[in-house]
Parts: sequence; C-alpha cells; structure tokens
Amino acid sequence: MILQYLRKFFASIYFYLAVFLFEAVMIWLDMIVGGAVAIVFMVLFLLIICDNLSALLMPLLIMSSTLVKCFDSYDRLIHYWWLSIPLCLCFAAHFIIYKKPFFIGKSFWGIVGVAIAITCGGAFSISRAEYFNGTAMYHVIALGIGMVLFYLIAKQDVSSLKGNDFFSKFALIMYMWGLFCCYMVIQHYLMNISELKETLAPLNFQWSNNISTMMMFAMPFAFYFCKKNMFNFAGGLLIYSCLILTGSRGGLLFGSIEVLICLIYCFFICKKIYARIIIVAIPVILAIIVRLNLIDMKIFMWNTLFGTEESLIRPNETRYKLIWRSFNDFRSNIIFGKGLGYSGNTDLYDPAKGSLHFYHMMIPQIIGSMGLVGILAYGYQIIGRIKLLLKKIDAYTMCLGISYLGIFMMSQVNPGEFCPLPYELVAILLFIVIEEYVKRKPFAVKESSKI
Repeated sequence: MILQYLRKFFASIYFYLAVFLFEAVMIWLDMIVGGAVAIVFMVLFLLIICDNLSALLMPLLIMSSTLVKCFDSYDRLIHYWWLSIPLCLCFAAHFIIYKKPFFIGKSFWGIVGVAIAITCGGAFSISRAEYFNGTAMYHVIALGIGMVLFYLIAKQDVSSLKGNDFFSKFALIMYMWGLFCCYMVIQHYLMNISELKETLAPLNFQWSNNISTMMMFAMPFAFYFCKKNMFNFAGGLLIYSCLILTGSRGGLLFGSIEVLICLIYCFFICKKIYARIIIVAIPVILAIIVRLNLIDMKIFMWNTLFGTEESLIRPNETRYKLIWRSFNDFRSNIIFGKGLGYSGNTDLYDPAKGSLHFYHMMIPQIIGSMGLVGILAYGYQIIGRIKLLLKKIDAYTMCLGISYLGIFMMSQVNPGEFCPLPYELVAILLFIVIEEYVKRKPFAVKESSKI
C-alpha cells in the first residue's frame, strides 16, 4: 500500500514542484554540483521504488539545466565518477525487477540508420587515436548504439503505461522545465543587475545558448495549455522573454520564429472568442510598448544579434569558416566523412576538455563528419519524423512537432542534436510519445486539472 502511494506521489505535480523548488534553492545558494549529486541519489531511489522510468524525467531535465552552468568543469565533475557504479547497478536491478516487453515504432529505424552513420563516421580516414579518443567514443556510443538502447527502454516504458494520463503529464513536465530555465535566467540577472543598468544589453554568459535551446524545447507546451486556461499564455510569453534575455543570437532569431508559430498555433486551438482576442491583443500591446521605447529596445536587440559588428553572419566568424571546412572534410572522405573524433579543425575551434571538435551546425556536422552515409541516414530519419507527425494532426501532436522544430532550428547554429544529454535524448522521446499517442484510441489527452 505504501509503495503504491509513493509511486502515485512521484508521478504527481507535487513531486515535480518539490524537485523544481529544491534545485531553485541550490541554484540560489550556488551549490550546483551538490544539487546534481542529490538528484543522482534521488534517481537511485526512484529506480528501485518505481516500476516506470517516467518518474526520472523531471529530476533529470531539471538537473541538466543546472549543469549547463558548469562549463569547462570536467576536472571538477569527474571526481564523482564513482556514482556511475551504483547507477548502473540500480538500472540493472530495475530491469530485473520490472520486466516488460519491448516494442518498435515508426521512428526506430531512423535512429538505427543514424547510429550506423555515426559509428562508421571517419572510417578509413582518421587515426585510431582520434576515433578511440575518450570524448569521441562517448559521443559515438551515446549518439549511436546508446540512442538505440534508449529508444527501446523508453518505448518499453511509455507503451506499458495505462490510460492517457501520461500525455498531459509529459506536457506538464516540459512546461515546468521551461519555467525552471526562466528562473535560472532571472536569477542570473538579479545577481548582476548593476551590469545590466550600465550596458543596456543582454548579459554575456557562457550557458546562454544551452539554456535558450532548452526553453525552445519547452515553449510550445505553455501555449498548448492555453487550451485549458489562458493564464498559461503569460507562461509562454515569459519563456520567450527570458529566451531573449539570454543574449543568444540563435535564441533570439529562431525563438522569435518559434513564438510566432506558437501564437498562430494557440489561436487555432483556442476556440473561445475571448481567448483569441487575448492572443491577438497582447502581442499588439507589447509591440506598441516596444514602439514607444524604440531606442532602448533597438539597442538591446541590436547588441544581441550583432554585438559590435554590422552583420548577423560575419566572414571572420568561426561558424562561417567551419561551413567551408566541412565541405573540404567531405571531399576528403565522401562515403564516411571525417568522423566525430576528427581534430583537424582545432585551428578554428579548440573545445573545452570533454567536448567534441564541433562544427556547431547540424548540416555541416553531418556532411563533414559522416559523408554520404550520414546524409542518407539523417535524411531518412527526418522524412520518417515528418510522416509520423502528419499521421495524426491535432493540438497535442502539433505541440510536440513545434517543440522538435525548436531544437532542429537551434541545431543549425549550435551542437544541438549532437549533444546526447539532454537534447537528442529529449528529441527521441518526443517522437516516442507521438508514436504512442497516435497508436492509442480515442485520440484524446486527459487534460491536467492542475493547469
């Protein structure tokens, strides 16, 4: 009986709020690593107590947000390597205790194709030392066979859930993830308010691209819940506002595209006249406010996109140079590319310890690192994902589709989907949820009474 109550609590909004508040306090106290270690111990407990891994989603997403502030902290975090031992043991125990059948859905084969392309990347081109470099091997395994295994495990768990309640809970978790990211940005500004007053420009902080990518994942879910309560419209605007405050050029550019799509989406899913009036009126009012304060806002936006330069894409910028370098790398090994372990572009980009020599753009990364095999694999995957999205078009699947569009757009100017945790993992999870949602009848999400 106690076990059932515990499982019910860990699948409730009360648990989500507890995790949210705990990590918020740890951020404020600047105890990020301590908070992450506490979450790991929580995960160990949940693996034994809960018969479904969905309970891990909220803690892991929140933890991933906090850890983006630990850039270049490899030497600091590696001291906790020993936590991987009990983690592996608890995972093994979970699968022994809670046996479930495996399922394969429509998006599985695209993941397999990408795994093959990533694993074969650099074949007959780079040295063994480069291919078997620790950082490269982590990314090859995690993005390759690791994502295949993740799909099978996550699909197994999602398919075993009874009823439609999980779909609304998944949307709620994603929404709260976005709000937590907003908290991190606001807290950072509060701690550096004097600098903001002096510069009238977004604060420059290293984790801006990462946190803005997470908010683009989450933003559509706030607008999805407008169907239930228009108060959530404010949540969507808050996420977009904090995304602008990150100072990320990709976040401002693609986030603005995404919020426009979200407004159109919200207009169509909200049937009540007063809701549609709000959806149209508030952006118009905000535009008028911006117009009345045009000079300050113009400076703020200009500094975000251009800094001290006069163009959004600059020929002397590393990303611009890496585009052309990716084509050179492709020509040197047309079939398999240079592989993720290739370090020949260090003159343009020298990564922090534990990071890959990224091209920082998804398409050049595919072309340069995986050649024709990669182009075919990723092409097959994206076509399969689009077909899956079009199979059942309603408010829920459109929300998940817009969420994926966010990470896809950000991946064009950042590592994005080439970062296993959390980006590619969440991207795959989105399509697992869509698969299961499309399969179940009736096609209806049980709306959460808490939103």
